Amino acid sequence: MGEEKKKGEDTGWLMAIAGIVILAAGMAGIFYAGAPVTYKIADSKEEAIGESFGYPMEEAQEYTLYIGLNDKDEYRQLISTQEAKEIIDAICIRYVDGYTVTEAKGAWVDEKNMLTQENTLVYHFREADEEALKEIMDRVIAALNQNTILVEEQTVSYAYYGGEEAKEAEAADDKDGK
Repeated sequence: MGEEKKKGEDTGWLMAIAGIVILAAGMAGIFYAGAPVTYKIADSKEEAIGESFGYPMEEAQEYTLYIGLNDKDEYRQLISTQEAKEIIDAICIRYVDGYTVTEAKGAWVDEKNMLTQENTLVYHFREADEEALKEIMDRVIAALNQNTILVEEQTVSYAYYGGEEAKEAEAADDKDGK
């Protein structure tokens, strides 16, 4: 006699086919729910890749540095957050044209299994040169007596929103051929 099969036991192949259909439909844009976007092969990373809020989106590399403020030898913060920010700002502006900085709180467990909590300054740089970032990190590590700085890199899409009036003025300029 043959073996009895439990209900749903042979549905694996059906699930695989359903997955393929969903993937193909997604690639064809059937399930797309969002603002219309024009896609093209860009000649450079800075070309518009779509539109958001009525403004062209651009794509760029963004780097984020997480700089803890505890001294590596004392396991505590020796200078104020404001003083540390002023030191880092002075270093950054020598190597990049601009950045965004925010204050945060962080925690980690070190190699001695010791929990460390500290104030952290988070710096964001878009389209920065990696050599410039290495210089910034090397100088900050020395100035603040740090072991390391956490650095992240990601590709982001962004636009500079100028408001509806700016958008309308730009459209009028385009219409007038300016």
